[in-house]
Amino acid sequence: MHIADGVLSKTIVISSDIIAAFPIAISLIKITYKEIPKTALLSTIFFIASFIHIPLGPTSVHLILNGLLGILLGLHSSLAILVALLLQFILFGYGGLTTLGINTLIMFSGALIAYLIYRGNNFTGFLSGFLSVFVSSLLLAISLSLSGKNFFEIAILSFIAYLPIMLIEGIITMFTLNYLQKIGVNVK
Repeated sequence: MHIADGVLSKTIVISSDIIAAFPIAISLIKITYKEIPKTALLSTIFFIASFIHIPLGPTSVHLILNGLLGILLGLHSSLAILVALLLQFILFGYGGLTTLGINTLIMFSGALIAYLIYRGNNFTGFLSGFLSVFVSSLLLAISLSLSGKNFFEIAILSFIAYLPIMLIEGIITMFTLNYLQKIGVNVK
């Protein structure tokens, strides 16, 4: 889910940059030295998860793990996502510099949903992973649709392409959180 430069309308790009700046600024202000290594590690996991691309029609899908980031980092997931997306753009040309705000906002919205609904059990673990991708896919589709009729079909196809990933992310998130709890990691 990387929107490239020049795809979206200027209104969407600018407004999403402004909205995305708020959680990032708050995270930068509130993050402690103790939280930086955990945030960096999870940013790396988010960065690497997107390298397994599965071609699907005119697009491709990949793991995201933004729900897991949201549960484990809370607000700081916005910062982890921003850093990972910036590095993906700089190193591999994924996404774009002008769309960094909307791409961060799309991923952070899913992470925030996961953070808010997780209650320490398998059901909410699965639901967190599933809904994080659902929300991010939906916001991607809405962003594309609002940028013109030319993108409406691509928006629908992109959302449909991520349906299997929603299930996979739900399962991965559930099992990962379950494992972390078993080894004594304070998940939330």
